[in-house]
Amino acid sequence: MPKQRFLSLPTFGDIIFVVFSVVIFLKHDFLLLEGDTAWIIRTGEYIITTGIIPSHDLYSYTHPYLPWIVYQWGFEVIIGGAYKISGFHGAVWVCSIIIASTLLLFYKLLRLMGTTVLVAFPLTLLTGTMAALDWDVRPGIVSQLLFVATLFTLQEFRLTKELRVLYRLPLIFLIWANMHLGFVLGFVAIGFVMLERYLCFLTKGTTDKTQERREIVLLAIFLGICLLATLINPNSYGLIPYFLRVASLKQYDYIAEMQSPDFHDAGLIIYQLIFMTLIISLTFLQRKADLGMLFMAFGFLITSLHSLRYSPYFAFLSSIVIAQQLNPYIAAGQGMMVIERLYRQSLKFDEREKIFGSGLYSLAVAFIITLVVMSGYTGRVVDSGFSKEVFPVEACNFVKQHELPGNLYSDGYWGSYAIFSLYPRYKVFIDTRFDMYGDEVFLESKACHLRKKHVLIKSSDDKFEGPNQVFDKYQVNWILIGKEEPLAYTLKADKGWIEIYSDEIAMIFLRDNEANRVWLQDNLGIRFAT
Repeated sequence: MPKQRFLSLPTFGDIIFVVFSVVIFLKHDFLLLEGDTAWIIRTGEYIITTGIIPSHDLYSYTHPYLPWIVYQWGFEVIIGGAYKISGFHGAVWVCSIIIASTLLLFYKLLRLMGTTVLVAFPLTLLTGTMAALDWDVRPGIVSQLLFVATLFTLQEFRLTKELRVLYRLPLIFLIWANMHLGFVLGFVAIGFVMLERYLCFLTKGTTDKTQERREIVLLAIFLGICLLATLINPNSYGLIPYFLRVASLKQYDYIAEMQSPDFHDAGLIIYQLIFMTLIISLTFLQRKADLGMLFMAFGFLITSLHSLRYSPYFAFLSSIVIAQQLNPYIAAGQGMMVIERLYRQSLKFDEREKIFGSGLYSLAVAFIITLVVMSGYTGRVVDSGFSKEVFPVEACNFVKQHELPGNLYSDGYWGSYAIFSLYPRYKVFIDTRFDMYGDEVFLESKACHLRKKHVLIKSSDDKFEGPNQVFDKYQVNWILIGKEEPLAYTLKADKGWIEIYSDEIAMIFLRDNEANRVWLQDNLGIRFAT
């Protein structure tokens, strides 16, 4: 074996981590396109400042005492803390590290299974492209990381049969339950592996079944321990029934990421490529994939066809199955000279990774950029923040400058930004914590927006008579709305509202009454004919 040196060329694992973390950090605009990021930062700051995890809503006036299950408080503290130290650069860099770590761990998982660099590296890049659909400053990226960590642990246990490997699982689930409700996916993964072991137990005939029985028992025990570990959170056992309640909400019929994939969208070509590769590998190659991984892949295929949110998990599992199918054929070369040469070349990289795979470069880059971000220097080089082309940044600056009176109405997306920009001076009608609000307020808000230009389209509530019914119910005094929203056209034609602000993306309407006319005259110099 060649003598290990302190410094060597970076491994492919290092390349994956360094390239993805740096590129995502430098080209991070897509990470800040979700409204959730706004209230995640503010909630993290609140928890850090007060030392209290909220149990009731802080940000809306529609239901001020509404119970709020802050199931992702750990992520909020991390992002809120990073923001307090280094602003958006800190929050984005933390997310870049999480995403890059996920891909690095997935690459190591493929390598653990005996996949050569020739297969593992491109599969990791392909899977990362698919997983990017759910990359943003939200705790879903932590669920991706911990899901891959769970798969890695289960696969290592399958290969080594060592009990100590399973000791990681309770820690994974403890962290997961304080970061995101996605920990339920971890139980699904363990369940599918147990099912595979049980099928092996049944089909082994009269031969010794001791090993399968031992694995099933150990997995069942650790499944129970992991379930107990998830109870160690501020909401204790309340997370499970809350997850079941959230899963039954009607509002998901209107939320884009919960819809079925639109295959006319060019961005989903990777989804189709992974799916076709999976089918081809299973059709034309002798089955080598673990039944547990295969069942899981098809389970998440069905789930992802129902809800786009689960497509990254389908990509992870499908890539594992594809790798297991390809491994023996790549190694054998199958009579193809090009593949044989590539395989022999990849063995050199494989051997070098075994020797120099310490992750030194990854750690060094993460440490150096963390210091640079904390120093504030990146603020001079890389601009960061919510996009003025997506969020009503200038409109909210107008609101703060002129102190508009009364209650605000906006949709959930801009309501979340209003929390970031206007809280605590203003509370919102609704924001993207839709699961907390439940269906009533969400559907009332949607009913105000589901319309064609100048034409009212009723919601599922037959008693809905128009947006003013909702605005009167909650005493809305001014409205922040997208310039091209159908509701904006309706308000322009409604004599009960006065347009007081407009920019390239946003408009503000104020209710037309005597008190507001006086305010407009005193603050904006607008006079009305008597």
